[in-house]
Amino acid sequence: MAQSPSQAGLEVDDVGYVYYVVDGDTFDAFPVGRVRLADVDTPEYGEPGYEEAKDALTALLMDEIVFLDVDDVGVDDRYHRLICVVYVRHNSTHLLNVNKWLVVNGYAGIVDYDNEFDPSTWTLYVYAPEDELPDMTYSQLLEAYLETREAYEELLRAFNASPLQVDIASGDVHFPGELVDFYVLTVLNGVPVNASIREALLFYEGSVLANLAASATRVAGGLFFLRYEVPLNASPGTYALFVLTNYTDGGREFLGASVRTFIISPTLTGWNACLMAIQGDLALLKTEVGLVKLLLDEINVTVWDVKGDCVVLRTEVGYIKADLEDLLEMIGEIKGFIEGLSPAQAELSGFAIGFLATSAISGLSTSHDCVLKARLSPPKGRKGLLVVIVPEGLLEHLQAGVDDVIILLDGQVTEFACAYMDEKASYVLGITYGPGEHEVIMHLRDALDDDGDGLENYEELLTGTDPLRPDTDGDLWPDARDPWPKSPAMPDLIIIGLPAAALALLVLRRRLGHS
Repeated sequence: MAQSPSQAGLEVDDVGYVYYVVDGDTFDAFPVGRVRLADVDTPEYGEPGYEEAKDALTALLMDEIVFLDVDDVGVDDRYHRLICVVYVRHNSTHLLNVNKWLVVNGYAGIVDYDNEFDPSTWTLYVYAPEDELPDMTYSQLLEAYLETREAYEELLRAFNASPLQVDIASGDVHFPGELVDFYVLTVLNGVPVNASIREALLFYEGSVLANLAASATRVAGGLFFLRYEVPLNASPGTYALFVLTNYTDGGREFLGASVRTFIISPTLTGWNACLMAIQGDLALLKTEVGLVKLLLDEINVTVWDVKGDCVVLRTEVGYIKADLEDLLEMIGEIKGFIEGLSPAQAELSGFAIGFLATSAISGLSTSHDCVLKARLSPPKGRKGLLVVIVPEGLLEHLQAGVDDVIILLDGQVTEFACAYMDEKASYVLGITYGPGEHEVIMHLRDALDDDGDGLENYEELLTGTDPLRPDTDGDLWPDARDPWPKSPAMPDLIIIGLPAAALALLVLRRRLGHS
């Protein structure tokens, strides 16, 4: 007897059209949102195999209809991604288990998380004839969404039959943790009027989430401002703000209403989010859908990776990119919210030098009035970031400039990013470092040759000679030409010892000849 799909162990909870692949185990599908493949793991960005896994999943799923078995235990993860075993049509009678396919072909490994699924029971192909599964084409999925939008528009037209017109402005896409600004304009017969906001109801799936009417603030004639803080646990999907207003003129009361729909995306990842500025407790981001303001206290920002001049910040709602120099300029403001940032301070010539790092700082010491040393513990992520704030006045006191500064990381000269803070009259210098413990030495006059012996200060620092004495060991040989610059006897011993050795050898040979 032929099995039915359910007898073959197939459970289909939802159907979607794949329009974007994030990486080897995550994709976006309309209308279900972001999907994370259950119990498999592929390499992260920058790791070997990342591109291969992403390309393989793209070739398999892009522009395809997928069938989703959603986890009955947790449904979604902390990033609000649906956790699913994903199937795609293989032929007219069978579906392909995408999770299993990635493992079989070496693109993913199995990680058995706490959910309803047991990877050991998966089979690569599952019996599921086309006529026995709900199969929706993309046009049907899109039509369902457009019908919803049309219903909202009809409601809008019905309420706006009154001479009192109401318009609502807001972005089309928002994110968990975002501070969303709505603007409401009330117009009577083409003239802005200061109507009353009776209700401003925020709906999701037919339920009222909040009434924003009490927060309405008039900012101009007929123009009102409302604000809504999107919770971190906000469900992804379509939301609607319904605004009802009234206005009295000459004893006549006019009613007006409007509705505005928008989508909440579960994550910023995939929207090309870039950090533009920090404004108090808000981060201003530029994304593909416009500017976004996120509440810093909510999104838990950490430095995750540094690639050249680009810093990758991990948050509760996805990844954000930032220019390293821009980030350094903002470090005075963002140091309070980057999780795990360790502060330290040293003093040189009466000037305070600040240190900030994404791992612990220890062994901070100074010497020669221009050298600072410190040790860095292993970073929490794949890379760490060290920022040093050097007062401009200190460099002037040392008769040096920022171009004279050299930073040694584990004994090697390392490049650093530099920014200037006008309000602090300080330079902000930043370097990155990888796993493990590290020693950092900063010489504020490294590129100079203070004693004129032909060695730059940092070179003397590496060899252990005195950058303020041209002949460190006092043997009359300059450090640059002395093979043993820290041993006063060595060059003289060689000069005296070689002729003496030659004379002794000559005497010995003569004695041997006589014998």
